[in-house]
Amino acid sequence: MSRKGGEVSMAATVFFPDLEALVMHFLDILHESKRLTWHDGLIPESQIWLKLGGDHGGGNFKLSIQIANTENPNATNNTIPVAIFCEKDTPANLLTALGQYRSQVEKLQQSCWRLKNIILFLFGDYEFQTTNYGLSGSGGVRPCLHCHCMKKEMAQPADSRAEVDSRPRTLATLTEDYEKFSAAGLNLSQAKQFNNVIRQCILPIPISNVIIPVLHLDLGIFTWMFEALRKDLHQLDILMASKCAETGDDSTTFTRLCTLQRDLCVKEQKAVHATNQVQAVNHQLQYVALFAQQQAGAPDVVTVLTHLQQLHATATGTLKQLNDQRAAIQQQVTKTGASKDFTGPCVSLLEPTLQKHNIERQAYHGGAFIGNHVHQALKPTMVPAICSCHVEMIEKRCPQLLQEANTVASRYSHLMTSYANCRAVFSRCTPVSDEDLLLLKSNIRRFLELCRAEVSRQRFGPHYSKVTPPGGAHPTLPMVARLRVGLGLLAEQGAESLHSSMNTLNALFKNIPSELARLKAVAQQHLLTTTKEANQLRPQAQQRKRKSEEQRPS
Repeated sequence: MSRKGGEVSMAATVFFPDLEALVMHFLDILHESKRLTWHDGLIPESQIWLKLGGDHGGGNFKLSIQIANTENPNATNNTIPVAIFCEKDTPANLLTALGQYRSQVEKLQQSCWRLKNIILFLFGDYEFQTTNYGLSGSGGVRPCLHCHCMKKEMAQPADSRAEVDSRPRTLATLTEDYEKFSAAGLNLSQAKQFNNVIRQCILPIPISNVIIPVLHLDLGIFTWMFEALRKDLHQLDILMASKCAETGDDSTTFTRLCTLQRDLCVKEQKAVHATNQVQAVNHQLQYVALFAQQQAGAPDVVTVLTHLQQLHATATGTLKQLNDQRAAIQQQVTKTGASKDFTGPCVSLLEPTLQKHNIERQAYHGGAFIGNHVHQALKPTMVPAICSCHVEMIEKRCPQLLQEANTVASRYSHLMTSYANCRAVFSRCTPVSDEDLLLLKSNIRRFLELCRAEVSRQRFGPHYSKVTPPGGAHPTLPMVARLRVGLGLLAEQGAESLHSSMNTLNALFKNIPSELARLKAVAQQHLLTTTKEANQLRPQAQQRKRKSEEQRPS
């Protein structure tokens, strides 16, 4: 599907037609160059671990494969692009481009290399994972890929949930749910009755081998904690304004701005939800129009499309109404002489504190954090600096609120430190011992208790983006316990770094007019970097010798 109005059009695509032959070829190369490793028994000697996954970035989607039996499994030169297409990773586009690999993935998981079994894992952000397995996404009633737990029950401890909600998802349950959904007419409004399974699985890798996206989990959870801290500091700013009013200072304008900002935030959150609904309906429209009629026993496609178009019109109308309301509030903010992003003195201290420690949020991506930011911010010396940045200012300007300021600092210091203790175990690439597992279990329990305390305050519910698993800590412990290694070994860092590498190569071939020819040249050039022998044959760039000033003719 094209980006322009959802019309069907051709997109530049390059791919390897035989996945198994590609894997066996690279395993032979690694074997001959003596670069295969089992990480001192971390991987069983009878197994080869492969990572297959995808991600969209740099204007195209890349499906890549990595061999974990190497010294640096997440290195860019160990990341082999299998398929690349220059479009968004919508369900229809993914099925069109990757559907050819469905049977190949099944065959690869049953094959052997030199009498060693191939074990295939799936990596990628949460949106890619749920799309691959046919779920409606993180906004569904049952959004978890690993179990049938409902979103409203995720705040409850696992042992207090209903038995039916704790059932694990499998490829068999996904197939069964989709067949029932299809037989019921592919009605998107009834998706929750079929455990939010609305499409067929694309790459049938067992769900037990789906790796928690620890990089995106870090980003999602840290962003939630940071925004929660920001909102609490905003409440302190409001309290400071009220205290100033008691002493005779004029705080009417600031209080009015706070009210408008709160209303604007509510409308923006609703608008994001409405935008996701419009996008979900669009994706289902594309999928049904292109593929539903090809499936045996499919309902009348015209009826389904008519229903989806009605849902799309309703969702679009809701979104337009919310955008109009946001514009009206923004006009009121403008009349006060302030921007919509105005902040009080406490909130204003957050960004300088981050920048002081070399944490620069991405200006062109909504002020988003990156993985290195999270790693830096959760260091033991950084957590108190972030969480207590406002205390000294409160003590000087409004001592009456010092106790509340210390309470906020202590709350978020404990919350961030607790998560830092969790990620220190599950995000690493080294073996995990029994003692580590006990420590991880205790740390996860403590962190979830603190999270539920935040939810019970009914002010900051845990916000997980579309790339972050809801209740992400739930399947982490059993996965680490089964693999006996931190999930960093099998996570998505390699695919993320692939974007930067291929963007650099794309700049080298920018003069090739054909998008397809340019994409093919980039893929071939990157493929050369994945073999040590090719790198050795590449001539080294030599620095040109320059004559000294004395040797130059006058």
